[in-house]
Amino acid sequence: NQVKGMYADLMNARARAMQQNRSHFVLVTANNFQIIEDSDESGANNAGDVVIVTRAWQYPSLVYPVTITMNTRGIIASDLVPPDDTTINFDIGNNAPDYDCIRLFATRIYTGRMEGTNCVVK
Repeated sequence: NQVKGMYADLMNARARAMQQNRSHFVLVTANNFQIIEDSDESGANNAGDVVIVTRAWQYPSLVYPVTITMNTRGIIASDLVPPDDTTINFDIGNNAPDYDCIRLFATRIYTGRMEGTNCVVK
């Protein structure tokens, strides 16, 4: 549910960025993530921006901290290298869920399953 919930929030943030013509930022930490609207249209995450969503993780993220940016055209980039192919995976312990990672490309967001060090999209 955690992966599916984050996927839905990411898709909503991307659609919202295009609809409102404002960049949105997703800040991922080990314990939670936030979606922030670039309210002051500065192009950077700062004190003038508004937090839209904050969600705590049940299972911690293994990729953090990371900032994902969704621009006004819905193009996705992150501060990871390469910026247009970002994977967020979670420490699920001995559980075996259908999905345990999210893979973001410049124009697509997928859920998937970790196989070794790769997030294989489904």
